[in-house]
Amino acid sequence: MLLMKKSKLISLVSVLAVASSTFAVGTSHWTHTSEADFKNGTFTHVVATNLGDLKLSRAVKTLLEQDAKVSAVYALVEAPDGTVYAGTGPQGVVMKVAGDKVTEALKLDEVDEPLFFNLDTKGPELFFRASF
Repeated sequence: MLLMKKSKLISLVSVLAVASSTFAVGTSHWTHTSEADFKNGTFTHVVATNLGDLKLSRAVKTLLEQDAKVSAVYALVEAPDGTVYAGTGPQGVVMKVAGDKVTEALKLDEVDEPLFFNLDTKGPELFFRASF
């Protein structure tokens, strides 16, 4: 009889311990309204869109810090050797991304208006079209 009471007591204590730990977890809610709210943070498998939304993503690595010449990427194309070319605006710069190294492959001179790119490759050649 004593053994039965001890086993019931142990069961009751176990249930209470599990139940109390579930109440220890809380939720939180916060609101970010501008880019500045995200700027100092670090993203892990999350990206912030140009609309301010957070979305799940694969691993993300910053290759180029903020640059006034490159505020938007309009076209991406991968060459046969794995090099990625990015047509960017508004200054009309084609960036070459090889591994972790980013260099300027082409810059159109005296671009006064916003510029949009379309890129394509054929074998080792890179073709681009720009519209003003």
